Amino acid sequence: AADLDNQVPETTEELERLPGIGSYTAAAVSSFAFGRKTTVLDTNVRRVLIRLFAGRERPTTSPGRKETAWASGFVPEDKHVEWNAGVMEFGALVCTARNPDCPACPLQDICTWNQLGRPASATKPKTQKWAGTDRQLRGAIMDVLKAAHAAGDDRHGVSLDVFTTSVTDFDPTLAESLAESTAAAVARVRELSADKDRISRLITDLVTDGLAQQIDGRLALPNR
Repeated sequence: AADLDNQVPETTEELERLPGIGSYTAAAVSSFAFGRKTTVLDTNVRRVLIRLFAGRERPTTSPGRKETAWASGFVPEDKHVEWNAGVMEFGALVCTARNPDCPACPLQDICTWNQLGRPASATKPKTQKWAGTDRQLRGAIMDVLKAAHAAGDDRHGVSLDVFTTSVTDFDPTLAESLAESTAAAVARVRELSADKDRISRLITDLVTDGLAQQIDGRLALPNR
């Protein structure tokens, strides 16, 4: 923190030097918090681009340099923050992994994958059975609370807004007030799902199950 003058870095290069910050989180923070032009490649963005322009059902397990360079070519010079946010939410809500809503998709006429008849990938994705499930997302939410507790961020709880506010309406000061480990855990939740209703439902379930407590719009581990 002293080396950074107690300021959150703005560029992806600087952010990636921080412990626990990967390329996705660095790009997302640089774009959404500071308005920098970056290529945000979460699983939803990658899936949309691969289907739309490459005609494949799904991307590889993780993006390499070649894919990152390819994807960066689609990011506009203007409104790049809106682009990143829009493609991310489009992939989470319309161009989903298991049941994409192709009939309602405004891009169906220019989608390469759709024009090819939506062929299935030759191999099944190597993912754990719980990937994409409510159980996985519940665990990610709990990871935020555990990280906040370890870092001392949970004295007053973590604001529910960091979980449920849409990317375009997200207030970057909410993340700036959190420790790096807590902010990284929050970014993971937001990467897994952009469905605020689903996240709100799971938070309610965690509170009902006694795994979390909600007070005045904030969430924390229960008092023991």
